[in-house]
Amino acid sequence: GQPQSVNPGAHAAYLRGLYFWHQSFTETAFRTAIAHYKHATDVEPGYAPAWTGVAACCAAMAVHAMVPPAEGAAEARYAAERFVGSGPVVA
Repeated sequence: GQPQSVNPGAHAAYLRGLYFWHQSFTETAFRTAIAHYKHATDVEPGYAPAWTGVAACCAAMAVHAMVPPAEGAAEARYAAERFVGSGPVVA
């Protein structure tokens, strides 16, 4: 189908999250990225790229022992389940 439009505020928050995701593999960078991604999902709950970002950051934090593996895996799974089949994507 056709890509749906995305709330500009959600997309801006997603881009800020992406920026911090690419800054460094530090807990601070991951947590900052997650905060921006979650803001994007607050604005646009079905915004799949933002949920993907949350899942990736949570998984990376678990892999790098920044959070207990079970906690990181649970958070990553929750986020991944939110984006499966969700709505707006960027064209």
